Amino acid sequence: MFGTVIDPGIKPLVDAMNNSGWVITVSSCEGHDGSDPYVAFYCRADKINLLCNIMDDVEHELFPLVVFNCCLVHDSEVHGSQRDAPAGWVALHMQCKLSVKGQYDRPVAKHMVLGALVQRFSLWASHRR
Repeated sequence: MFGTVIDPGIKPLVDAMNNSGWVITVSSCEGHDGSDPYVAFYCRADKINLLCNIMDDVEHELFPLVVFNCCLVHDSEVHGSQRDAPAGWVALHMQCKLSVKGQYDRPVAKHMVLGALVQRFSLWASHRR
């Protein structure tokens, strides 16, 4: 990680992802001043399908509150890029694109999305033990 301080609003997700055994987080932000939360991380290449299933499950559960934007980090100028990834791991950046509709305001939507992701990653972490 860039620093030792993790934003409190995203720390549970960062912890759950790291505890999965197949993700190593690099940087994160809970989202400030209207920006969307994100996590940059390495994912074991053989778990990419599982990662996609987790994001798909959360999108379907909370649609239309969130759409994920997950992309490969290939730029060698970026810390945590594919160049820095351990062999057999893929450098990714997942942004939670919040779309606030109806009864939810932005902080509530963010809390719901991050909570659903924590739940999914924690479930997979408990299965590997």
